[in-house]
Amino acid sequence: MALPAELCGIICRDSQLTRRDLRVLCAVSRTFRDEAERLLYVTVRLLNFRLVRSWSISLVRRPHLALRVRSLSLTMPPSSSLYPADLSKIHKSLRACSNLQALEVLNDGITYEGDSVQSWILEGHSFRLSKFANTYFHPIRLFRFLAQQSDIRILVLRTSDAADIPYTILPNLNTIDVSANVLRRFVSGYWEGKRPIAHIQYHLSRSSESDHISTFVVLSRFRETLTSLSLHRHGGFDIAIVMATVAVQLPELKFFRFIDDNSFVRYTSSMLCDLVY
Repeated sequence: MALPAELCGIICRDSQLTRRDLRVLCAVSRTFRDEAERLLYVTVRLLNFRLVRSWSISLVRRPHLALRVRSLSLTMPPSSSLYPADLSKIHKSLRACSNLQALEVLNDGITYEGDSVQSWILEGHSFRLSKFANTYFHPIRLFRFLAQQSDIRILVLRTSDAADIPYTILPNLNTIDVSANVLRRFVSGYWEGKRPIAHIQYHLSRSSESDHISTFVVLSRFRETLTSLSLHRHGGFDIAIVMATVAVQLPELKFFRFIDDNSFVRYTSSMLCDLVY
């Protein structure tokens, strides 16, 4: 006796089930498959290009699945290893995801960050993103795509290279998560006074202390709108200087977090007050 769709849906939504369990349920019956796929395709995370290719082929064959996708993360290989047919499949798959709200395009850890120039695969789609994350494409190649996505509120650009993003795009942006080079370009030139940025996450590299201090100083341009600042240190910079500079430049900051990869230390805003004042 087949179970009704409502009961299959309740079973599939059990909080104890993993994504692997849902994939198993897809093989139980057509009803279970429909309900499990409804959940599996809401959030899709593809950790290698074999999965990206397989997923793209699935959507070409079964385009109704694309309508369920709300969040998508693609991990991509070096652009030199991709064939035009691969890029075409990805473009067609993205075009089918008309309800997509959050998109990540990430390098595979082998590719140089910001290496790819094939950003045309992101363009010309009907989805309206609220969040976009990129470590794969060179920022300068994203201008046309970002100009088509004026609803983006959260932007993640952790590429080593930076480029000025014209202030006429991304009018709703209020949260950025960026590398050191990108942040320095964000807080100068086109971006000065143009965006009510409320949340910033900044990745500290092994740049000179003078470079970082100058970045903290220009962050004061956002003091009227910035409510939270998160600094992620990957090595090198003195924490005492970080605390003192942030306290002086952003005295009205409501939340501050400092994460140290080397010592696994995490400081919050209350610790900032204790250490500096």
